[in-house]
Order: sequence, then C-alpha cells, then structure tokens
Amino acid sequence: MDSAFDMTYLYDMDGILQVTTQDRRSRQIFMNEELSFGAAEDRSQLPRLRRDVDQLMAVAMPLSSGLSDASRTAIRKAEDKVPPYVTAEDAAAIKDLVARLQTAPAQDEDACRTMLEHELRKDAYLL
Repeated sequence: MDSAFDMTYLYDMDGILQVTTQDRRSRQIFMNEELSFGAAEDRSQLPRLRRDVDQLMAVAMPLSSGLSDASRTAIRKAEDKVPPYVTAEDAAAIKDLVARLQTAPAQDEDACRTMLEHELRKDAYLL
C-alpha cells in the first residue's frame, strides 16, 4: 500500500504560518499548528513594539515631519535602499538632495522631491 499525506501552508494577514498535515486516504490530521516567530509568539509585546517603532521614526525623520507622504517615501528610499550600493560620489549627491527636500519650504517641496526622484531613477534597479 502506498502512503501519502498532504501538507498545507497558509499565511494569515499577520504573517503567522498555519501548517496542516493530513493523511490522504483516512483524512486524519496529524498536525494543525500555528508557527510564529518574534513578536508573533507573544502578541502582548505588539503595543510596546509599535511604540518603539513610532519613537524611532520620530527621531529618524524629524526634519521631514511636515512633508507629504510622497516626499517621506522618497527620502526613505534614498536613505535606506540606495547609498550602500552606489559610488561615494553618487551617495553624496543623493544625500544633498535629501537634505534639500527635508529643509525645503512648502512651495518648493514638489520640485525638490522631483529632483531626488530623478536622481533615484538612475539606481531604480536597487529599489
């Protein structure tokens, strides 16, 4: 007799992995478990983690707090995803454009963001 079983892997919206193992013939379930890592193991930690992230974000981008979401997104891309992989000269140019955008008056924000996004397009394969 051939024995066989099915394994099903499902991720929920919180990134929790649900694993089910079931015998094909008898339909008996051998395993039906949630596998979680980090904060997902103890959900009581989530509010504290959220506060920590909020505090870090407030410290990380204080100059850009009045900027639009589009500008903050462009700054995050420029600071997190590109500099480690480009030449020092290109990284300096991007850093300068980020600083201009962070300190730009409201009427110049769109123009400064456009300049930064244009510079980032050169390295779009990194994003």
